[in-house]
Amino acid sequence: MSYVVIDPGKTGAAVILEGCQPLEGYAMQSQNFGIDVGSLRDTLLEWQGLYGWEDVWLEMPTPRPRQGCHQTAVQFYIVGQTIASLYGIGTTVYELNPSTWTAFTKRLSRDPGADSKKQAQELCHRYFPEFARGWIPKTKIHDGVADCLAISLYVNRDTYVDDIGGDYE
Repeated sequence: MSYVVIDPGKTGAAVILEGCQPLEGYAMQSQNFGIDVGSLRDTLLEWQGLYGWEDVWLEMPTPRPRQGCHQTAVQFYIVGQTIASLYGIGTTVYELNPSTWTAFTKRLSRDPGADSKKQAQELCHRYFPEFARGWIPKTKIHDGVADCLAISLYVNRDTYVDDIGGDYE
């Protein structure tokens, strides 16, 4: 089963996976106050033709404590643009709160006290090393791609549940 995971945002991304295996990734393209909806939609349609994906797992972020009104408005504008790019594609969209997937991935991490971005980086290097290497522009994996891959761990949590609290060596 092919599906797409989307982390909306100016530094967001989309990743298409077949089961637990990532196939391709897409980094959001910034445009004016939001993202390039046409580019995202073209990529999704191309993936649908190549892989025949059916479902989308979309992170639906909530405002963070002490987040300003402008940042909140931009965040929700980009989420709206992302949802608009899915119209007419004929897919099922599963909305996912960030705290849902981070609660699971925290249990997989070697450092459960770290913030979710660091945990996503660590888990990507551990579970998807080959794919992750292609998304390291400077020193770390693209944040949006890392989040998408961490979300895929949650989506496939039955596969990874035995790794919780285990010895990772």
